[in-house]
Amino acid sequence: MEKIAVEIMGLHLYEPVTYLSDLILAGFSIFWFTRLRKEGDQDTMSNSFSRYFLFMGIGPFISGHAHLFDHYIHHNYFHVIGWSLAAFGTYNFQKGCAMDFSVDLKNRINWIIKALLVSSILFYFAYQFLVDVDTEKTTVGVPGFMAVSIFTAVGYLAFLVPMNYVKFTKEKDAGSGLILLGIVMTAGTLVLHSKKFSLSPHINYNVLAHIVLIICYYMYFLGMRKKIRGYEETD
Repeated sequence: MEKIAVEIMGLHLYEPVTYLSDLILAGFSIFWFTRLRKEGDQDTMSNSFSRYFLFMGIGPFISGHAHLFDHYIHHNYFHVIGWSLAAFGTYNFQKGCAMDFSVDLKNRINWIIKALLVSSILFYFAYQFLVDVDTEKTTVGVPGFMAVSIFTAVGYLAFLVPMNYVKFTKEKDAGSGLILLGIVMTAGTLVLHSKKFSLSPHINYNVLAHIVLIICYYMYFLGMRKKIRGYEETD
């Protein structure tokens, strides 16, 4: 699909609707960040979960500008930064969920997810700068997004799903149930991207994926808030 471009005051701008959807996604994320920050003290589950939304808010804000100014930015600099921030967000999501378990298991999980965080960010930068550079920039899509999808899937399926599944099945934890529902819904974004399903050149699969993500993030927010309140009561 060809990118939509507009010219404003001499600036050649790409995908303005995608840019707007990125800003809306960022706005919701920052709002949920502020809500979760009020749920508990520092260095607790609320701190980790709130930082998830902080990074997931800053990430699309930067990536949105990567879409808008793609005519001027080489090597997808902004996209790599946005993806890296999302990786930090996923790490905090995992760290928060690990607090449901014993100190020994939590520490082991933290070492593994830290290694996953570092390897994913190094791969994003290496891929963009050394492997696949899009010089044409005429079609929707960013080189390296498949790598982002793979690392994100590993982070969610290998850690978030098992941790929340155990908590949900053993303790009927409602927060974990909502998080699992959100993760299932997140799979819809991968389908949209893989099929490149779009309603129009303006409302492309990136825009639709952002709409789905807002709903998923809301499920995460509700689940996280329930888990925080249960965690603080038993702390």
